[in-house]
Amino acid sequence: MSFETWQAKKLLEYGFWHRHGAAILSPGTDTGILPNPELFNRSHHPYPIMWVYTLLYTFAGAAGGAALAMLLRLAASVLTFCALDRHFDRFSAWCGAVLVTLAPVTLHLDSEVTNATTIAAVLWPLGAYLLSREKTESPTSPLPGRFIGLSVFLAVQTDWFPLTIVPALIVLAVEWQRLSFRKLADPLKHPVAGRILVAAVLTSALFLLGVIYYEADFGGLHHHVRMEAGGTGGAHSRWWKVLGLVPLRSVMFVGLPLILGSVVGLFHRRQNRSPLVLASLVYFVCWGLSALALPQYFINETSIYAYALFPAAVLTALAIQHRQRFLPWVLIALCLPGMAEIYLYDSIPALSDTSRVIGEFIASHSVATDVVLTNLEPGRRPFKPSDTSAGRAVRVAGDRRIFFGIRTPAELDEIPQMIRQTNAPTLFVVDPACAITPELREQLQRATLVHTATLALPVAKPSLAERIRAFVFYDIMHKGKAETASGQDDSKQETLEIYRLR
Repeated sequence: MSFETWQAKKLLEYGFWHRHGAAILSPGTDTGILPNPELFNRSHHPYPIMWVYTLLYTFAGAAGGAALAMLLRLAASVLTFCALDRHFDRFSAWCGAVLVTLAPVTLHLDSEVTNATTIAAVLWPLGAYLLSREKTESPTSPLPGRFIGLSVFLAVQTDWFPLTIVPALIVLAVEWQRLSFRKLADPLKHPVAGRILVAAVLTSALFLLGVIYYEADFGGLHHHVRMEAGGTGGAHSRWWKVLGLVPLRSVMFVGLPLILGSVVGLFHRRQNRSPLVLASLVYFVCWGLSALALPQYFINETSIYAYALFPAAVLTALAIQHRQRFLPWVLIALCLPGMAEIYLYDSIPALSDTSRVIGEFIASHSVATDVVLTNLEPGRRPFKPSDTSAGRAVRVAGDRRIFFGIRTPAELDEIPQMIRQTNAPTLFVVDPACAITPELREQLQRATLVHTATLALPVAKPSLAERIRAFVFYDIMHKGKAETASGQDDSKQETLEIYRLR
């Protein structure tokens, strides 16, 4: 179940009207049942899209949100072709649309299918198409002006990142072929550009009002923004993130074909001074400034790379239009490594058998209001190091608030502050094979032993993707040791003890 669909499910469990439509967007606090959910409202993304997903979940279950997201993704590909076809020859437009459809971030569907940030990127090709229609419609046609403003408004109510597209859309609306400081006031006089600006201001104001109304912890929100801006320290400096990791992730998720095509297209930009080419260049500046402002956000998220697809497709179509002999076939062939990369990504199970068994075991010996602590830790036995979704998967499988890696009394004492609740009903799940300090062991012995069980964790013959990931994790990154597996499906034993602390 995707993150957005899970949010819809939990919002209905708490009661939509009781929660005033507020979603708990922080992983780790969105499972189980909190006695004080209003303290965990997170407003750094707009809520209206969550309301849409909740409505669809009510009538169609998880399939409803997935269907909407897939339709919007399909629309983005079709609109990309339609917009490019109005500025380039048919073959170049077709190649650009195909490369967008085969881009890694487009194919990354397993856990990202309903990602609100990704689907909001449809504003780029939609806006370019509407503004290209404006040149061919009659002067009295309401289509471009009204619908482009409405599109901007709705996109930002889906996610705030489409605001980065607004400057590029204004360039398209006023039909600039080159930037000039003397023309900076022109958008205020242009009717369509004016509607874009008004829509951007109104939707931003509505988003900020939502933050003021829903946010329960402005200190936590400030800390979150500082973290995304790389202001809370870490292993890498801001400049290394911006100049090293962000370009690397751009290659991984935008894809080498579109990046290479964009570079070639830059050399032909003087041969096509259309507003669409200039708008694409303006957007790359806006996108780069966003990465400079929020480098950690660009490292943590993959969805924002979808916003670079359309401007990259514009420059690539420009390159193909002038170099049709070999370039398009080279670029399409270069899609294969990106497709293999996403195959490896999406073959990581969102819910592994180990996570499912442990989550269901915890759920069977607890209630939804319990806080569950454990010395189990994702990335360490019994979880595979390559099972990167293990923590989230156990929480969702058991639908419990679970805190991993608790091994000392000091870590135990931090929990009441983290959950903002004292004397919460608390269980501790102990794996005797995982280390804990003697002090914590002594503290647990004074608690009530609820249950001891030996679980049979399935060990299946690894798939091709798992063998490749194991090679990367174990032999290249040296993260642990590879587990031996027989040629037949087998199981391994894992003993767990459950203590009631409160």
